[in-house]
Amino acid sequence: MYVYCRNCGFSQDDFWSDEYNPFNDDYIKEFRNIFKIGMNGKTVEMEICNAEEREMEYTKNERNMAEVDFREYLAWRMDSIALRFRNMKWITWDEFQADTAKECPACGCTDMLSVD
Repeated sequence: MYVYCRNCGFSQDDFWSDEYNPFNDDYIKEFRNIFKIGMNGKTVEMEICNAEEREMEYTKNERNMAEVDFREYLAWRMDSIALRFRNMKWITWDEFQADTAKECPACGCTDMLSVD
């Protein structure tokens, strides 16, 4: 579940729980896989538009994809995950429910927050 604002479009990452948190197996597996790719001297493939948006140096491959250095890709993934966590106002569902003065951190409205 995550919270979003119907007024301005603010949204935050899913509420943390035992099943979902920054230390769950999915993140750890992804980081390990990226590391293994790098240890084998390979690059990571991503969409060219994503590489350009993040100002990464890349080589265009025969599949019209960007190949980027695994360290840059790993750093980008870690940064993007950290940014999602930093932008969370309510970490857990219990914290959200206990907040008696809920307001959107982006626009300040108090009656347009929804949970999906």
